[in-house]
Amino acid sequence: MKHLMTLMTLVVAVTAGAQTSLWNPDYDEDGIIGAADLLALLTVFGVDDDGDGIWGGADLCTDTDACNFQANPSEECQYLDAIGECGGYCSEDIDGNGICDWICGIDSIDFEGHLYPTTQIGDQCWLAQSVRYLPQVTPANESNGYVPMAIVGGYLGINVEEAMATSNYQNFGCLYNRTALEDWNLCPSGWHVPSWSGGAFQELIENAGGNSVAGIKLKDEILWNGSNEFGFSMLPIPGGLTSLMINQPSPYASSPVMSFSESDDAYLQGRYRQEYMQVRCMKIQ
Repeated sequence: MKHLMTLMTLVVAVTAGAQTSLWNPDYDEDGIIGAADLLALLTVFGVDDDGDGIWGGADLCTDTDACNFQANPSEECQYLDAIGECGGYCSEDIDGNGICDWICGIDSIDFEGHLYPTTQIGDQCWLAQSVRYLPQVTPANESNGYVPMAIVGGYLGINVEEAMATSNYQNFGCLYNRTALEDWNLCPSGWHVPSWSGGAFQELIENAGGNSVAGIKLKDEILWNGSNEFGFSMLPIPGGLTSLMINQPSPYASSPVMSFSESDDAYLQGRYRQEYMQVRCMKIQ
């Protein structure tokens, strides 16, 4: 300690004439001048690169390649993004038109006041949450296959704001009958609920490893028993079937859905029009 204090005294004496700005030797402001303060000083000894009157070792940003290098030293270093914005978030502008490219799996999409994360699975881009659009709400204990209905698990009222304030809506979203899928615009512009004939749900299952393991790989790892390897975050919404509706008009009472259970698999089956299910949107390719 005797040698450390001697060195600190020497450093202060030498640097007093090298720089006119007032320097506080207690760099970490803990009331003790110790080894940490000396190391902080020696990181950029005697250099004020950005001319702000503060030793470089005391600046948060000392990288001369940072776009805010000459800025307030209380800022962390920031860098130009893909469209030249300092500290921006754009990661790609392939055509160089100055407009940030939208990237699935990184960027989100706003629809009816809710910001949905996205996930890329193979060649498909999916919403990483089930749809939460709620223009009206039906008590969860009522059902009808021929008028559009949406429910929130466990909510028995008809007030949309009340329903959206429940923990079930906040955590799990809502469920729809098939007529709601047919009559309401449940997806953002440029997105849709894929059809059976298009094979998108079959492809989703294959991309996730096949029927026997797709369930566990697509299910959420926190609110369900999945591994969520693809960021699909499928949830067991209370008060309805854990199934995704497939956009396939049918003259029959039942229509195809993609279903999940407590086991590892995912499978395609038929469900009745009045049954409430989740809806997922896929970006139109």
